[in-house]
Amino acid sequence: MDFYAFLLTLFSLEVLHCSDVGTETFHVQPGGKQYQVSLQRDGIICKFVYQCQGGTNENWRITFMKIIDDKTYGCYVEREGSGDSYLFFQSFKLQVTPHQELLTGSVWVFLFNS
Repeated sequence: MDFYAFLLTLFSLEVLHCSDVGTETFHVQPGGKQYQVSLQRDGIICKFVYQCQGGTNENWRITFMKIIDDKTYGCYVEREGSGDSYLFFQSFKLQVTPHQELLTGSVWVFLFNS
């Protein structure tokens, strides 16, 4: 697991050097109700939809950025800070609504247990 955390850290550090990054902090709210948060840029929408139970409100962050050129974007959701989380996600979806020129896409899910 430490190796994967290291890779994610390297990716995050590399992304931080990009000047075209949009970030929004939000509170993940338990209670079983469906919530969503989204960011938009260049006609593309990245949306995180979730339902969860347990725990208390936690700060999370959604980040949407241009990675290399005008056609390569990245979107990810992560928990801010450290410590134990007592949230149980009943469902979650990270959805990208592209403009018409997008031909392919990739999705990665990283789960860490410290």
